[in-house]
Amino acid sequence: MAFALDHFFLDALAGMLPAWLPIPGARRLRQARATVDAALYDMIGRVRRGEGGEDTLMAMLLHMVDAETGAQMTDQQLRDEAATLVLAGYETTSLALTWSCQLLTQHPDVMAKLQAEVDALGGRTPSFADVRSLSYASMVIQESMRLYPPAWFYGRAAVADDEIDGFAIPAGTTVGVLPYTVHRHPDLWEQPERFDPERFRTERSASRPKSAWMGFGLGQHQYIGRDFALMEAQLVLAMLLQRYQIATVPGQAATPQLSATLRPKGGVFVNIRLSSAW
Repeated sequence: MAFALDHFFLDALAGMLPAWLPIPGARRLRQARATVDAALYDMIGRVRRGEGGEDTLMAMLLHMVDAETGAQMTDQQLRDEAATLVLAGYETTSLALTWSCQLLTQHPDVMAKLQAEVDALGGRTPSFADVRSLSYASMVIQESMRLYPPAWFYGRAAVADDEIDGFAIPAGTTVGVLPYTVHRHPDLWEQPERFDPERFRTERSASRPKSAWMGFGLGQHQYIGRDFALMEAQLVLAMLLQRYQIATVPGQAATPQLSATLRPKGGVFVNIRLSSAW
């Protein structure tokens, strides 16, 4: 999966070239896809045989029925849904948490404030009922996604002729939208390079354009699981700080690497110690 994501744009460009043209990494990409497909189709087969229980997400997808035709999903459709969930429901959230850990270890004042909020739970595992009381954790996640948006690129088709800074955009043109750039624009953000979760407090966000932060896209194509993903990352981050103390590894600051998502080149390294409470 990692290799396939890293070669996402190369693969997209290769689709516009003759099939016979040798593309670096194309064979390995086909092998990576075959590995992913084999794992997903094996999972689908096990669910169809009644293995693994009826309360799994795959089982629920399997039993869904089209309201108009009464048809259920084919194996191909189930595979496509599962692959989308892995990318949108796992890859992006895990990256948001990864970048959050790096930023927190580099900003001990933010870490201390977040730790105090988590400690106020009294060691109780956070649940949906605690979401409102973990507001600072939510701000940390949003600020991390501002600086390092996992979905750093969106392609959108112009529905009508337009013009941007003197450049004509004919209807039907595919336009690249870059949240990474918008999230660091000085006209939209005060001290844009600074890690400051407080900028997401309601009173500071009120005058900011809604389009200034597009961690999950905008408009009718905004990621439908936005609220769930934010809540998931918020609760996981709280549980992480309940159980572990994380600290920076000197000289190991990660840099962004562009692929289908915004990954840290070489990974993020932190020192982890089990919390005394555990």
